[in-house]
Amino acid sequence: MAALRFPRWTSTTCVKLPLVAVLAVEAARLRALLEFGRGNADAALRKALAARSEARDLGSALLEAECATVAARAARELGRDEEADRLREEAVAGLTRLGAEGLLERFRNDWGA
Repeated sequence: MAALRFPRWTSTTCVKLPLVAVLAVEAARLRALLEFGRGNADAALRKALAARSEARDLGSALLEAECATVAARAARELGRDEEADRLREEAVAGLTRLGAEGLLERFRNDWGA
């Protein structure tokens, strides 16, 4: 198992967010991932896009990028190739910007699988 790598945070990028709101969005992202795992790509895409929007409203760039990874995979599963590519690019850009190398590697592996 690969070691976990955490994003590089500096005092200028670390912002205190409302914990309950962040946890609610994370729960929504996990529900989207669960739907995807159950083969329900349509519900996964809807839930991931809604969670991504909420993460953006909260200002959580990492959670927004993670939601985009789920949405990209679901859109690709549905044959929405243009939307999937746009979401994939968004996810990769967000994870790269944050230095989330472990999450980026996992997404690239999931995308190629």
